[in-house]
Amino acid sequence: MSELDIKGTVKTDRMLAIMWRTFRLMRRHSHGAPIVGEDARFLNRLLRFHPECELLVGPGVAHHYLVPVATRISGLAIRRVDGTDVRWNHRPAVERAAEHWRGRH
Repeated sequence: MSELDIKGTVKTDRMLAIMWRTFRLMRRHSHGAPIVGEDARFLNRLLRFHPECELLVGPGVAHHYLVPVATRISGLAIRRVDGTDVRWNHRPAVERAAEHWRGRH
């Protein structure tokens, strides 16, 4: 399937909207600082679509934060309520969320 074939489909539009919101969120926050408010609620909703959600969440999410991954690139991490930390990749969650998510991203 070419790029032209998928452009404009509902799933593709949702994926782009979710990816764009995640990108903007990651640009607004500093490494290590807790992500709070609407951005935290968005990440919690997105995390529910991750195929390894239960493993990542463990005993519960205290907060999300950004970690440096490479030069000028950030990744997401979770501080759990028991004080442990785990990094997570948002891309698998974005694809699954695009299939099921309704309403505002």
